[in-house]
Amino acid sequence: MQRNQVEEFYRELDATREDFVRQKLATNGYAGWKVKHVKQWLDRRSEAAKTKREESVRFWTMVVGVTGVIALFVTGVGEFLKG
Repeated sequence: MQRNQVEEFYRELDATREDFVRQKLATNGYAGWKVKHVKQWLDRRSEAAKTKREESVRFWTMVVGVTGVIALFVTGVGEFLKG
């Protein structure tokens, strides 16, 4: 197996819908060396999606927190808390 074959296969996977790849893997549609690479590709996609979700949660938590603090001061609650 040549390196360019593997690279070409990964390009094909990237151009294919993930649900189709999962279905084809489940029905033994991939054989030989491709099975290992499909599993690695799916693992990387899963890890990337997990990281993206975590970043999104952190971002929106920060936005809500900052918005809440601003709302406190705009509504005058900040004056109440100052004493």
